[in-house]
Amino acid sequence: MARALTTGLAALVLVILPALIGNKAAQAAPVSDWDAGFIISDWVMNNSAAMTLGDIETFIATKGANCVTGNDFYCLKDYRETTPNRPATAYCLAGYTGQQNESAAQIIYKVAIACGINPQVLLTMLQKEQSLLTQAKPLTTFAKALGFACPDTEAACDPAYAGFANQVYSAASQLRRYAVSSANYNFKAGAYNQIYYHSDKARCGYSEVFIQNQATASLYNYTPFQPNAAAIAAGTGTGDSCSSYGNRNFFVIFKSYFGNPRAEYVPPSPFSDVASDAQFFTEINWLVNQGIANGWPDGTFRPGNYITRDSMAAFLFRTAGQPAFTPPAAASFLDVAPGTNRFFAEVEWLANTGITGGFDDGTFRPGNNVHRAAMAAFLFRAAGRPEFTPPTTPSFTDVPTGAQFFHEIEWLAQTGITTGWPDGSFRPGNNVTR
Repeated sequence: MARALTTGLAALVLVILPALIGNKAAQAAPVSDWDAGFIISDWVMNNSAAMTLGDIETFIATKGANCVTGNDFYCLKDYRETTPNRPATAYCLAGYTGQQNESAAQIIYKVAIACGINPQVLLTMLQKEQSLLTQAKPLTTFAKALGFACPDTEAACDPAYAGFANQVYSAASQLRRYAVSSANYNFKAGAYNQIYYHSDKARCGYSEVFIQNQATASLYNYTPFQPNAAAIAAGTGTGDSCSSYGNRNFFVIFKSYFGNPRAEYVPPSPFSDVASDAQFFTEINWLVNQGIANGWPDGTFRPGNYITRDSMAAFLFRTAGQPAFTPPAAASFLDVAPGTNRFFAEVEWLANTGITGGFDDGTFRPGNNVHRAAMAAFLFRAAGRPEFTPPTTPSFTDVPTGAQFFHEIEWLAQTGITTGWPDGSFRPGNNVTR
């Protein structure tokens, strides 16, 4: 049974044909974006809310528009089954409430919610395994819809897992089990894994694959082979005698049906003037989530606004974790007095830590804009003035070796905090924006 649960799809995936996609081998383009170590993102795998029940019903009806039920062959859009109750488990936390005469769409939707698995993943697997989305099949095929607990031999599938609803639930539960109890399974995320090309292991061999994430590891634990070069070159077609197709076809089918399987979650923007596809959206969200910056009461962030010196003091203070600090009774700067400047404590902290010394006339000039060169100096000092030897050849055309803050700007470039502009300049006198 353990072997069936970890390799149950192998026998089926080795005989998957191009008909699953509908392209002829001779016409199929290579799978140019295949990455054996990253098939699907964790977010996509676990996005159980990716489709509503109505979405699933419409999708099944659309894909099966040309499918006709008859002569003991059934289309998925017409399939019905009475399902049992299932209690919540460590893998399917929500449980499953059975119902008479449930449609395939209802079963897929309820299993996805119960087990926390994307219904798009389950639909892709149904097509990959049995072409159930597009072709009419006998009930014996529905009984092994996802190949779960079916051995890599001619032996029959385990009858304990027979039935469409049973297969869908068991497969979803097993995908969650791989994640929850990952130490118990062969393929592990964040490590190099020996992944064979074919069940004929001695003849066809393997390669070392660094599996980047748990969702990809789960797919390999379910279907333990990777496509070889011939399978990738064949696109959706047939490779050679050492080719396997299960994970390749999963990737290709998912992408053709639902888009990029490697997509990551993009949170909604908290600001009306920072779209989710805006430059530095991720960085702005991070600043806000860390409590380093916030927006205005009108819901804007105003990313194009220039940063003043007192605001920079506040940003650096918060970046440092808002350390305990009692400002002096007497102000360090003539133009930053307690009660008159909102960032008095932060400016005093900046002076106390040696990040700034102000100007020779005793002022801090809190309302002045911060230039890019000065920003480099602030960040270098805030980092503790790390040991650093700048290069003899400047990295930027407009920051020669004798320039003010040359050392700090080169450190900024060396750490990857900045890369400058495409024309090779740093533009040290430009104002820094939010």
